[in-house]
Amino acid sequence: MVALSSWIRGKHILLIWSSAIAVLIFRSELVIYLCIIILMELLYKRLKLFRGLKLGFLAAITVLTTSIVIDSIFWGRLVWPEGEVLWFNTVLNKSSEWGTKPFLWYFYSAIPRGVALSLLFIPFGALYDIRVMRLLIPTLMFVLIYSILPHKELRFIIYVFPVLNVSTATFCNKIWQTRFKPKGFKNILAILFCTGHIIGNIVFTVFLMSASNKNYPGGHAMTLLHTFENNHLDANYTIHIGNYAAQTGVTRFTQLSAHWTYSKKENLEPGCEELMSFTHLIVGSSSRDNEEMLHYRNTHNVMSTVQGFSHVSFNYNTFPPLKIKTKTQIFLLKKKVIKSGVKQNIKKIVEEFKNEQDSEKKIDFNLDLLDKSTKKNKHKQK
Repeated sequence: MVALSSWIRGKHILLIWSSAIAVLIFRSELVIYLCIIILMELLYKRLKLFRGLKLGFLAAITVLTTSIVIDSIFWGRLVWPEGEVLWFNTVLNKSSEWGTKPFLWYFYSAIPRGVALSLLFIPFGALYDIRVMRLLIPTLMFVLIYSILPHKELRFIIYVFPVLNVSTATFCNKIWQTRFKPKGFKNILAILFCTGHIIGNIVFTVFLMSASNKNYPGGHAMTLLHTFENNHLDANYTIHIGNYAAQTGVTRFTQLSAHWTYSKKENLEPGCEELMSFTHLIVGSSSRDNEEMLHYRNTHNVMSTVQGFSHVSFNYNTFPPLKIKTKTQIFLLKKKVIKSGVKQNIKKIVEEFKNEQDSEKKIDFNLDLLDKSTKKNKHKQK
C-alpha cells in the first residue's frame, strides 16, 4: 500500500524502495505489478529511464543483501527465502501440487468475493475519471498475467482490492456530491444504490467471516487436543500432524506444550511403523471407514472429530435463507495404552509360543536324522 500511494502521489524514490522491500522480502510475484507501473510511468514520461534504473539497482542490491544476510543467520545456511519460493512456484511449477484453478478464476471468483457488491460500480468510476482508468490498467494486467500460474489463491492478488475499491469510491463520491443537483428520482435512486451496496457489503462480509471460521479444522483439532490432555501437558507425548491439518490452521502458536514433540513429517504411509510410534495422530479424513483410518481401528481410540466447511445451501423457507454446511474433515486419535500386567501376559504367551515352535522344529529335525540313519543301516545290511 505504501508503494501504491507513492505511485499515486508521484514519489518515485519511495515507490521503488518500498516495492523492492515488498518484492525481495515478502512477495516476489509483485515484481509483475511493479514492472507494469514503472513502464506506465516511463510511457507518460513521469520517470526518466536512467533515474529509474539507478534507483532500482541501488534498492535491489541493498534489500537483497540485507535479506540474505539476516535470513541466512536465522536459517543457519546461505539462503534467500523469497528466491526459493520464486524458484519453487514459477521455475519448477511445483505450486500446482497444491491444486490448480482455471485461467479466469481470479476474475469470476476471487475478485467478486473480494470486492462484493462494489464490483458493480467499478466500470462507472473508470468512465467518470481518467485517473482511475490509469490505476485500473496495471492492476488488471497484473491479475491477467499472474493467471498464467495454474495454482491460484485469493491471497495472491489481495493487493488489487484497494485499487478496485478506489474506482467504486470515486463514483459514489460523485453521486454524493451531486445528490441535490438536480433534484429528482434518478438521484434518489443512485443514492440508495450507493448506500445500499455498502450495507450489502457489510452483510456479505459477515457471512463470509462465518464461513471462513469453519475453514480451519486443523487449528480446532489442536485446540481440542490440548483441552483433552490439559492435565498431561508435561507428559512425553508425541504428536503427528497430517498434511491436511497442517494446511488448515496448525501453526507453531498452537503448539502449547514445551514437553510434547510435534511432527509434520510428510510422505508417511498410513499405518506405517513410524506413525504407529506416535501417541497422538491428527488425521485428515471424512469417515472412520476410509482407507487411511482402517489402519488405526484396533490400535487407536478416536478422541474427537472436527467439522470443516463443506458448502453453502439455500432454503427459502428459513431465515436467513443461506446456511453454512459442514462435514467431518479431521480425526483426533490417541494410541491405546496396554497395561503393564497385560503386557507381561502377552510377552509370556509370545515366548511360550516361540518355545513351542522351537521344540517342534527340534523334534522334526531329530526325526529326520533318525529316518536317515535307519535308511543307511538298511542299505548296509543289503
